[in-house]
Amino acid sequence: MAQKLSKSPAAVVDIETRSGGSTIKVYERLSNVPIRFRDVQNAADACISG
Repeated sequence: MAQKLSKSPAAVVDIETRSGGSTIKVYERLSNVPIRFRDVQNAADACISG
């Protein structure tokens, strides 16, 4: 049986620039998504941190 995935986004990433750097807020929806909890947060952190 093929895995069914939702067409809505799995996560929304909100990046805000502040005087001391950037803040990242990640809103993840884990139902029917083949990713582990905090995978999106860790990827966003890695992108911003360089």
